Amino acid sequence: MRLFPILAFLATPVFADGGVQVPLPTIPPLSEGEQEHLLMQLVVANVVSENCPAYQATDAEWALLTGSADLVAESLGLSVEAYDARFYHPAFSMLDKEDTCSREGPQVRPLIERLIAWGGSLTPIE
Repeated sequence: MRLFPILAFLATPVFADGGVQVPLPTIPPLSEGEQEHLLMQLVVANVVSENCPAYQATDAEWALLTGSADLVAESLGLSVEAYDARFYHPAFSMLDKEDTCSREGPQVRPLIERLIAWGGSLTPIE
């Protein structure tokens, strides 16, 4: 089980467990509030796709989600501690609610599609 990424702040591709590397999107200019909202969506998608079997992510999807989250976190200037406390702790706390998977799971795929529209890809880099 993947818990959460260590901030590596990679420029373009990112490796997932198993060595999958995918191209990351170019996140469009967003206000700080919009970046924080996007980051929370990405972190929740990561947590849900790793803890809700019906919404399990492939290695390429996981690499796209976590790599994109790291890009946004870097843009916000977050330390590892702040990233964890402000985004991952609340996302994992959501798992205590029994409807989290059914409520948040259907939002994972549209988020992945948005990242692809911004230039990310699920096609592994060889």
